[in-house]
Amino acid sequence: MKELPADLYRREFETGFSSLSKVLAHMYAADQFWFDIMSGGDMMSVLAMGETFQEQAEAASMAERCLWR
Repeated sequence: MKELPADLYRREFETGFSSLSKVLAHMYAADQFWFDIMSGGDMMSVLAMGETFQEQAEAASMAERCLWR
């Protein structure tokens, strides 16, 4: 990821997701969702946080996302 040109990160593509950043945001939100469920989180609470996870991930830069673990 770090080796990709910076403009590629938000460039729109004709695929199921409109950009690489949206693919990564979806992956992050899905991972966070399932981690919280498997950790005993309440389904309704986790679902309510799903949009927040997605928004946080979409707002992050590629450099910021590379730091997430």
